[in-house]
Amino acid sequence: MIRAILLSICILFGIMSPVSAAGQVEIFDLSKEQVVKRVPMQPEMRREALSYIKEITAVYPNVKPIPRKGYIIRVPLQPPAAVENSWVKTRIDEVFIISSGDAPPVLFFFNEKNQPYFFLFNGDVQKLWQLLQFQPAGE
Repeated sequence: MIRAILLSICILFGIMSPVSAAGQVEIFDLSKEQVVKRVPMQPEMRREALSYIKEITAVYPNVKPIPRKGYIIRVPLQPPAAVENSWVKTRIDEVFIISSGDAPPVLFFFNEKNQPYFFLFNGDVQKLWQLLQFQPAGE
């Protein structure tokens, strides 16, 4: 079930994103089931996303990592970034941040074999929202 949800989100990001969106950060609204904003990638956004990866604290414990409401921020990472911690060692070319107002943010990415990894992290996503110039509804 989780794999189907993830596949659906990735397909929506892929289908609804023009080829030129590879260098863009995308904000996906879970309740609307669509990308609601695209922002050209800036070095500060990459640094912020990489800081979340460095601050991973635990594997996300819940069975359903994708909430019904909230947002997923897709941050492309070119060049790819190395991830090495107690749970995974891989290189990734994009990272997703799940933000719903009533739960801590969740970071997820796919390893080189396309297996999803979900993590909790210490980090304030408000800075990323400010960089994206986007105010999430209800957060």
